Order: sequence, then C-alpha cells, then structure tokens
Amino acid sequence: MNAIGYGKVEEIKAATPPNLDILLVEQEVQASDEITAVQMVVMADTKRTKLLEEAKEIEKKLEEGGLKYCPTSKLEPETPGDFSVGAKCVFYRSEHARKEKLGVAATVVAGPDEFGDLTVQTPFDEDGEIAGRLSDVYEELADIGADSAEARAGAILSGLQFLEEQKHMPTSSFSGGWRMRISLARALFRKPRLLLLDEPTNHLDLHAVIWLEGYLQKWKHTLVVVSHDRDFLTTVCTDILHCWQKKLQPYSGSYDVFEKVFASKLDEYQKEYERQQKKMKALKKEGKVTKELTKGGGGAASDRQKKELQAVLGKNDKGKDVRGFGGAGSDDEDEGGMLEQIKHLNMYITFAVAGEIPMPILAVDNVSFNYKDADGKPLRTLFTDVDFGLNMQSRVALVGANGTGKSTLLKLMLQDLEPTSGDVRQSRMCKIGVYNQHSCDQLAKDIRLAKGEVLTPVSYLMHTFPEIKYHRRVKVAVLARP
Repeated sequence: MNAIGYGKVEEIKAATPPNLDILLVEQEVQASDEITAVQMVVMADTKRTKLLEEAKEIEKKLEEGGLKYCPTSKLEPETPGDFSVGAKCVFYRSEHARKEKLGVAATVVAGPDEFGDLTVQTPFDEDGEIAGRLSDVYEELADIGADSAEARAGAILSGLQFLEEQKHMPTSSFSGGWRMRISLARALFRKPRLLLLDEPTNHLDLHAVIWLEGYLQKWKHTLVVVSHDRDFLTTVCTDILHCWQKKLQPYSGSYDVFEKVFASKLDEYQKEYERQQKKMKALKKEGKVTKELTKGGGGAASDRQKKELQAVLGKNDKGKDVRGFGGAGSDDEDEGGMLEQIKHLNMYITFAVAGEIPMPILAVDNVSFNYKDADGKPLRTLFTDVDFGLNMQSRVALVGANGTGKSTLLKLMLQDLEPTSGDVRQSRMCKIGVYNQHSCDQLAKDIRLAKGEVLTPVSYLMHTFPEIKYHRRVKVAVLARP
C-alpha cells in the first residue's frame, strides 16, 4: 500500500498512469486549535481551494480595471491636452516621464474626481482574456459543486457519527481515533481516482462501519482496501488480491467467494501433493526411485532423475494444474516438477476449558447511573433500572451510538464504577479478563522484568501465565501478534 501510495518504488511508479490521483489513508490529521472538523474536510479538496483563490484574484483585477490616479498638481506645465470634464488626452504613466522615454500611453476617461485628481484608464484586458478565464473558473467550481462543499463534508462527518456540534469543534479537541475519522472523511470528500484504505474500520463503531459500507458500495473510482473485517470485505469488494507464496493471486468476487475458491484450490493442491508423496514412497520400496525429487527434468538433472520423476508424476501430470497455486516446482509447465508441501497454513491452539459456574456469573439488578459534577450534583442520566444476568452460554454484543454509555456499562459490570442505584454482583468463582482500546498502555504495568530482560509477547505470557508450557505460550504470542 505504501509502495503504491507514495510512489517510491521505481517499478511500481513506472507502471502507474501519469497524473493518476492517488490517496493513501493511514495517518490521523494534525491537531489544530483554529481549524474545525468540517473545515479540515473541505480543505482536502485542494482543487476547489486553488480555484476559489484564483477567482478572488481575478475578481480583484477586474474590479480595479486598471484605474490609475494622477494628482493634477503634479502635472507638468507643458503637459498638452484638454483636461476638462469628459475630455480625452494622451497621458504618460509616470507624471514626469515623456512618451519617448516609456512609450506607455493611457486615456483620460473622466475629468478630475472629487479629490481633484485625474482618473486615468490604462489599456486593460482588451481581448477579454482575463474575463474569459474567470468564466472558466466559475464553470469548474460549478462542476465540482463548490457551493455545496460544506454540506457534503458535513454529511460525510454525520455518517462517521460526528454530532452537529462536533463538526464545528477544532481538530485539537479530538482524540487520535476521532482524528483518524476526520482523515477518512477528507479522503471520501476528495474522491481520488485511486483510494487506498488501510484498516479503515479500526476506529469506527458499528453504525459508522455500516454507513461506510454503503458509501463505498457506490464509490465510482478504484478502491484498494486492507481489512481484517470479513463482513466489510464481503460487502464492499468486487475482487480479491491474495498475498500468497510471495505472489499476488487474483480472485473475482467478494471475500466470501474468495474463501470458497481458495479452500477448493488448497484442497486440490493437498490431494495432489499427497498422491505424489504416496507414489514416490511406493516406487522407493520397489527400488525405482533412489532420491527425493523436487525439480523437473531440465538443467543439471540427469537422465535417471528425469525417468524417476516421470514415473512419479505419470504421463498425465495432474500437478501442473495446481503448481502455480502453490508457488512450487518449475515455472515451465512442460518441464513439470514435484509439488512442495505448504507449511504454516493453520495454527491450532487448545485453550483449557473452565469448569461450570452456577448462574448467574454476573448479575446487574435494577441499576441506574449518572455522572456527577465537581459539586456532586447529578449530570445526565445514562441508565435507568437496567436488569440482566450472564451465564456460561452467554455471548453478548453491546452496541450503540457514541456517548450512549457502552464503556460506562462495562465499567459498572467490572465494578470499577458504583451505580447510582441498584446492585452489580459477580460470582466469586469467575475470573474476568478485560481487553479494550487502551489495553496496550496498561499491558505490562504489573510485570517486573529482570535486569537486562526485554518485554516481548512471549516473555509477557511467561510472567502472566508461568504454569503454561513454553511452546504453547509461543503459539499464543504468534497468533496474537496481528
């Protein structure tokens, strides 16, 4: 994504069409005390900004119209001509310059103005070039919808769950996650020909993700997206590029189609690999194959090796149909070759199963809650008479718009906050694990490292779960790394 977005790789840069508008969204916008969220989004359209500045400059030129003023008191006595109201005369741009010195003439179109000076009109835009350019600028502004820019920017911010008052707050007042939303809004507003999105749903809540899916489904330009959200990929994408065996394997269709096709290809490859291995072992027992075969019959391969390879593969080599998928064997289909085993495809981790705990594991009984100000006065009420319980089979998703109190409810369940009324009860036999967006800041606060010890994913798990065997901790760390 970076290689495409920044054009620093010469091979990719050479293959990219010239003047292609490419935008990679990966960094949050800079904080500013003066620029509001909606202004920051509108500013992303640099073409609109330049056109507006150009229109302002041309309008100023046309308004001035080349008018120059010359105080009559500074005219030389020998200056020829009639200076009465309405009279026309030859005037030299400098009060004390002669025609033969500058050769620049102007015509008086009116007599002395209210200050007693002469209004002098220099030749200006006689061919209408400047006025014509202003007309072109107006047309370009109309084509890109310059007048509706703020309304369109506001609509995008609304889709990303910005409240009306938030749109007019300075960007410095937002957290990193919200500034990433502004960065995404800027990209959508700008509408580049090639939009590159790296994990766009990371900082979005459910409603914002649903809105973004609908918005991108109507996207008229090229979109490349990296995401771990399978539903998002299935909804938005029409093609998949799979990074596989050091190559990009193309697939037509959405992500769910890709999964089925990939699984089918992988199954075909594995079956052919197992068939080749089984055949080779059988021929080894018969003494017809003397060594491991991995390459085709070209280059330094001996005639004997070629015959052995042919004996394993058979006359109708089924492996050539799947050889490109695995990235193994020879690139020459006529040459052929043994398939190589595809390793590290799946990782299986067995988690210890906890014993049964009598229900409820956690009970929330008629809980109400509101925050209080510095004087202890109640502020807005978030919850009233909330009542539910969790058991061993509970699988609960907590959804809601920003500011509705989702995190607060979790804190009440964890007993980090005391309810205004009601009660929260936890089973003494239940251990509760917590992961949130700020967990990385608190990850190792209770771990004491030995002198010279570096905190790594494995060492963290060693300190946290000393009873678990080393190889299992490594597997968990590798799985958690993405």
